[in-house]
Amino acid sequence: MDGSDLAAQIIGHRIAVRLVLRVNFIPEGGAFGVKHTSHVVGGILLAQGLHHVDHDAYRTSLLHCAVGQRDAHVAAPGEKGAVQVAGTVHQQKGFFGILHGNHFACAPSTLRHPGRGPATLQSSHAKRLTTNDRPHPPSSSYKPKHFPPTYPGARHAPLCCAGGLKMAVYTEVSLAQASDFLKSLQLGTLKTMEGCSGGIENTNYFVTTDQAAYVLTLFERLTAEQLPFYLRLMKHLAFQGIPAPDPAANADGDVLHTLNGKPAAVVNRLRGRSELAPTAVHCALVGEMLARMHLAARDFSMQQPNLRGLAWWNETMPVVLPFLTPEQTSLLQSELAYQNHVATLPAYGALPRGPIHADLFRDNVLFDTSADAARQPELTGFFDFYFAGVDAWIFDIAVCLNDWCINLATGEKDTERTDAFLAAYANVRPLTSQERDLLPAMARAGALRFWISRLWDLHLPREAAMLQAHDPSHFERVLRQRVRQPLTLNSTNA
Repeated sequence: MDGSDLAAQIIGHRIAVRLVLRVNFIPEGGAFGVKHTSHVVGGILLAQGLHHVDHDAYRTSLLHCAVGQRDAHVAAPGEKGAVQVAGTVHQQKGFFGILHGNHFACAPSTLRHPGRGPATLQSSHAKRLTTNDRPHPPSSSYKPKHFPPTYPGARHAPLCCAGGLKMAVYTEVSLAQASDFLKSLQLGTLKTMEGCSGGIENTNYFVTTDQAAYVLTLFERLTAEQLPFYLRLMKHLAFQGIPAPDPAANADGDVLHTLNGKPAAVVNRLRGRSELAPTAVHCALVGEMLARMHLAARDFSMQQPNLRGLAWWNETMPVVLPFLTPEQTSLLQSELAYQNHVATLPAYGALPRGPIHADLFRDNVLFDTSADAARQPELTGFFDFYFAGVDAWIFDIAVCLNDWCINLATGEKDTERTDAFLAAYANVRPLTSQERDLLPAMARAGALRFWISRLWDLHLPREAAMLQAHDPSHFERVLRQRVRQPLTLNSTNA
């Protein structure tokens, strides 16, 4: 089968993609969203349009290629150029990810620092691409109908590299550039550098120096005006003993830097893994730490509103309405009207406020679980603070409850986990009467926020998004459940 025949099949049958051993090229195909593609290495089609394909249709064929190889790294022998990652499968989730860059491979390879010997490449089919082979935005006319094979209701399907972090690589950073950058921050001599593919927001590299392990991030979407709030908040929380990433400062005390023309930051690499099937124990640990985080941030001096709050919902609803059924339109309009009404209530104005995470889902928390089953897991990290803002603390709680403490298949409340979370939170910071009264409304607000954002991501995808949109129907189900069965407190967790 040549490249043209394969492209015709892909364009005509999006879910017909199966294992392909080697394809030298694919011509432009607008219906598939493919502009410039490359090559197949070890059985994986490397194409910008891949995120349009039904993952269930080809997942089985892909898994054998890289299962267990958490980070596949490639560099040309003797080259001091960009470190690239081709594909990784996370054993727990079973996700495959692709980096569009200069080098691709499926088999694991070893990257060595310049001066420590050439990099080895264990695939004979790796190919060097030109600048014209860089990914292009997917066609906005195509509306994906299939979603990644993640756990039911999962918010996205990122690759999780060591430590469970979601990562992506869009902007190339050479070893020499990274080495000089880290030395300028007095973080030591670069030993290893690994890119991870899978997120859709930023470029990320795991770097290890002779001092410690770090995460180097180049911000692709957030602006230099927005970033100081997030970075300074993380540093403030880390100083207060919250296990948040601690951005490295330069000699002038700045935590926001510039690398390759992009805003950049370096944070310490947190240990642990995300727990995607949490128990009541995990939920209690998150509840307790969230309360500690809220209190620790009370004296944080910088101000920035929750940029995905009520104002954004009002602005975004008209944009997504044309894609909804009449029943969905009715639910969305009525719920938004209700939330606007709630925002006018005196009790809402009296809610305790401060910096909130606003996106503390299961995959944004890390745990270190000992091999000793009798020991309680240790919560080792809150991360991904790039939706944080000043808002009501009870909204932050509600967002957590809507992910950590529900039946993912139905959206129904899990009473044991809900009670554990709220009791642990209240043990550190008891809820006010206004918070207790408005928890049902805030649980609905949290579901509405993520339903709208998922609809927006699905129907109006951003440029350079490498992964499929999250399934918005999950939070539609959660919202319907919260309307039918309001989330209320009992006497033990009030």
